[in-house]
Amino acid sequence: MAQRAPLFKDEILPVLEKSCVKCHSPKQAMGGLDLSTFAGLMKGGSSGPAIAPGKPGRSLLWVMVESDKMPMGGSLSAAQKQLLRTYIEQGRFPTAELDAAQVAKEAARITPEARQWWSFQAPVKPAVPATPRGATVRTPIDAFVAQKLAAKGWRMQSEADRVSLARRLYFGLTGIAPTPAEMKAFLDDSSSQAYEKLVDRLLESPRYGEHWGRHWLDIAGYSDTRGDAGDSTRETLWKYRDYVIQAFHKNKPINRFLVEQFAGDQLVNYQPGTSPKPEQIEALTATGYLRTIADITDNQTIYEVDKYFDALQKTVETSLSSVLGLSIGCARCHDHKFDPILQKDYYKLTAVYQSTWDPENWLAANLGFGPWPSRMVLDIPGDKREAWIKDVTSSDAKTIRRLDDLLEATYQRFRAELKTGRELMPERRAELRRIIEEDPDLEVDRNATKDFISDNELDKRYPEFAKWKEEIAVRRANRRKKQSEIDPNFIEAAWDVSKTPSPTYVLQRGNYLAPGAEVQPGLPAVLDHPAKPFAFPKPEEHPDWHHTGRRLALAEWLVAREKVPLWRGFGEVGG
Repeated sequence: MAQRAPLFKDEILPVLEKSCVKCHSPKQAMGGLDLSTFAGLMKGGSSGPAIAPGKPGRSLLWVMVESDKMPMGGSLSAAQKQLLRTYIEQGRFPTAELDAAQVAKEAARITPEARQWWSFQAPVKPAVPATPRGATVRTPIDAFVAQKLAAKGWRMQSEADRVSLARRLYFGLTGIAPTPAEMKAFLDDSSSQAYEKLVDRLLESPRYGEHWGRHWLDIAGYSDTRGDAGDSTRETLWKYRDYVIQAFHKNKPINRFLVEQFAGDQLVNYQPGTSPKPEQIEALTATGYLRTIADITDNQTIYEVDKYFDALQKTVETSLSSVLGLSIGCARCHDHKFDPILQKDYYKLTAVYQSTWDPENWLAANLGFGPWPSRMVLDIPGDKREAWIKDVTSSDAKTIRRLDDLLEATYQRFRAELKTGRELMPERRAELRRIIEEDPDLEVDRNATKDFISDNELDKRYPEFAKWKEEIAVRRANRRKKQSEIDPNFIEAAWDVSKTPSPTYVLQRGNYLAPGAEVQPGLPAVLDHPAKPFAFPKPEEHPDWHHTGRRLALAEWLVAREKVPLWRGFGEVGG
């Protein structure tokens, strides 16, 4: 597997801060060069550009460092030099801004005709047609149906009997057939409002929210498991499922329903790293909508960057496709072939989300592997919160995680040996275990395929596994006795990890290793005002915010009455 490119913020900047920034900072930019930020590095100094992306030999920074002319009074280690050289060769650098030809190409796609694309047109309420002679019409919908039937020379069927009507209601609103007692109660009700009363009663039934909430959960991509190779269980996403069900019971308006799911954390100005206030919990739970994709990232450091971008991009695509009615994922790699959506539009929308899913400031999604913090809101009283975090990050916790890693690595190594046709004799098993235990850089792929032979079969074949699992169980049991006697209440939510996210670039062919021009948060050009583009907020102008406000601005634009692309299938949720 190819080595990934180093990240500027996590790997290159610490080297520069330790050895270079003393002389090359905003306060003391010797030679006009500021190495304290990515923008400063790319700007270069009075001697010209410091970096020639992909070409260390033509990069002044590398020439000075490689020859030990810089930093002054010392030199970088061989490992630091190699890191810097690899970064120049493979790092994520923006290309020049889109040239005139590209701008002209985009303008040619976003024409006045494209802005009239059929799916962007607001629904128009038509006049109710006149009732054809002889037709039985009770509602405006009946009038439209009767008109279409009359055009074909057809007529409505006679009214359904009461048993059929009741069954249609039960199946349509709850998905469940009426019981004999329920059917009898309806048939015995001779009042003129019997049908209407049954409708109201079914709308109040818990089964109504469960049945109709399922439709939205399907759109959101909800599942009880993560969908990774191990298909691990989502520990707490059921809270989002229940939020959706309750939204139908409460008859929550569609605009509020969508805003809470896209930006509930920003709506209530949740402060990351704190226990949520009671009035913030529902809105935070609603952002589980943004957590339904198969985000399999954890706190391991090897080969994770591709997973970061995959989680970011899938979140953008799933959440927006649900409400825009567009398969915007096609524009990740190129301009959409059919809809008037540009590749640049895809990354403008990605920039809206990047303050939450920032590849250079990542929070792990998987609570099971790696230390705190994780992409979970920890709802624990403040006086006990620190004790819990201290406990889960203790040496005991790390020891158990290490033993878990050793166990999983042993499963994988034994499985690999058996696939080659070898028989694992006791001496060979002991040797493999010793090699695994002595590996200081052990990294375990928790999503590795468990083919050929299952873990259970390995347990039965080799008695060592029982001993190793017993050791882990005993350590866990002993540790529980020392824990703070708190049952953590996690909320699988989304929030901004920073008010200053890393830059977003147009990725050539969707490859995060091939960044193009930098883009700012924005709307698809075809949906934006050509002369007055939609303005996203500037977080620096809102010191009281704990977020960028980007997702909230997008959500409010989506649900604004005059906007067109809102998915309108439910109308008033529950009503």
